[in-house]
Amino acid sequence: MKVAIIGTSNSIGPKSYVRSLASSSLVTQVDNFSLGHSTSVVLPLSLHRFEPSKFDFCIFDFAVNEEGMIRSHPERADQIAQRLSGMLERFHGTSCVPVILIMPCHLGLNQECLGRKLYIEFATNNNLPFFDGYEYLEQLQAGSVLSHMDLFRDPDHIAQWPAYALGFILAKQLNWLKEQHIHLGSKLTRLPEFTYLRAATELTDLPGDVIHRRNSLVADSFLKLSGVATHEIRLSRPGTLIGLGLDLAGTNARIALSSGDKRVLLDFGTNYFDPTGEKMTFVVRPVFPQLPVDTSFQITTVQRESIRCSDLYLHGFSIQMLERPSKVLSISPTEIDLAGLVQRNDIREGILAAQALLRK
Repeated sequence: MKVAIIGTSNSIGPKSYVRSLASSSLVTQVDNFSLGHSTSVVLPLSLHRFEPSKFDFCIFDFAVNEEGMIRSHPERADQIAQRLSGMLERFHGTSCVPVILIMPCHLGLNQECLGRKLYIEFATNNNLPFFDGYEYLEQLQAGSVLSHMDLFRDPDHIAQWPAYALGFILAKQLNWLKEQHIHLGSKLTRLPEFTYLRAATELTDLPGDVIHRRNSLVADSFLKLSGVATHEIRLSRPGTLIGLGLDLAGTNARIALSSGDKRVLLDFGTNYFDPTGEKMTFVVRPVFPQLPVDTSFQITTVQRESIRCSDLYLHGFSIQMLERPSKVLSISPTEIDLAGLVQRNDIREGILAAQALLRK
C-alpha cells in the first residue's frame, strides 16, 4: 500500500503519526509533501508536487491550522471548501483515493470545533473517507483516567504515543478501505481553477538572486529580494491572489501586496528569521483579505524599524482563477467514517505497537 501525505506540522517530524504509518507492515511506501505552518492555501502547489496515480491513498491534514482562521473570520470557510475542491479535480482519472484526516487541537476541544465541522461536511458532501481525530481521542480515553490534556504535547499537536498509535491504526483502516473496491468515477461540475506561480522559474524578469534552500523534508528555489522596493507581477488573465509562498527563515521584511486601489499588508513577524542563513522554514501563507487582480499586482518590501536590511525569500503565489466546467473525482459508495469503524482491539494493538516503536 502506497500513501502520499499533504499536511502541516502534525504530519512532519519523528514525533508524528507518519513515522508509525511508514513503519507498518501494511505500508510499502510513504511520500511526504507536507509543509509546516501552512493551510489548504498550499494545495495549488502541493497537489502538483507528485503524481497521484502512483499512490493508493493521499492523506490531507489541514484542520488544525485552519481552526483559528475560521473562528476569527467565518467567511473563510467557503474559501477553504473551494480550495479543497481542487483535490477532486487533481485526482480525477487516477486510482488514488483522497482521505481527510482531522487532527485535534486545544481550541477545538474547548469550543465548538468549526474546522472539524467544515472538513466532515466537505467529506460527506463529496463521499470522501475521513478520520476524525476528536473521535479518536474519545476512544483513547474510554475506560481510562486520561484527560484530553494528557494526550497533547502542545495546544496544536497530540503527544508522541497517541500519534504513533494513530499511524498504526490508520494503516489498518486504509488497508481495510483498499479491500472494499471503492468505485472511482467521474462527474462534471463547475470549479474555480487554481494555479501556483513560482518566482524562481516563472518570474524571471524580477531582480534578485535565485537561492537554493533545503531542510529535512524539501529542497526548493527562492528568489531573494533585498532592500525596500516595489516589483510588478503580470498575470495572463484575471484572478485572485490567495496565498504567498516564502521562506520565513530568510525573510525579515513586511510585505505589501496591491492591485488597483486594493492593498494588503502582511506581517509574518521575525520569530522564524534565522540570521545565520542555515535554516529554512518554507510556508505558503494565506493572503487575507484576498486580493482581486485584473492584469497585474505589485509586491513591496517594507522595512522594519531597527532592522538595517530588508530581505524577502520569495517562492511564489497561489492564485484562484474564475470558475469553469471541470471533471472531478466521484466516489461511491458514500463517505466512510474511518474512526467510527475502529474497534477497541484496534486501539489496544495501536497502543502496544506505539510503545514498541518508542523503545527503538
